Amino acid sequence: MMPDAWIPKHETKQCPRCGRLFVCMANRVMHCECMTVSLSERVADLIAHQYDDCLCLFCLRALQQEDAKDRR
Repeated sequence: MMPDAWIPKHETKQCPRCGRLFVCMANRVMHCECMTVSLSERVADLIAHQYDDCLCLFCLRALQQEDAKDRR
């Protein structure tokens, strides 16, 4: 196991969907905000095809809510 000194720091990113700045913790994904959102396979596929980078928590939640509304 590598010591914490070898693990890259969290990264500030700009959401490609809305432009907000957010902290990405992909280096410790279990601690990342994105892990609090349960995305449907449909939404996950949409994100993978439309965006090249992580989305902010606000956009992840918004897309999931839009998908849930569409399914009603």
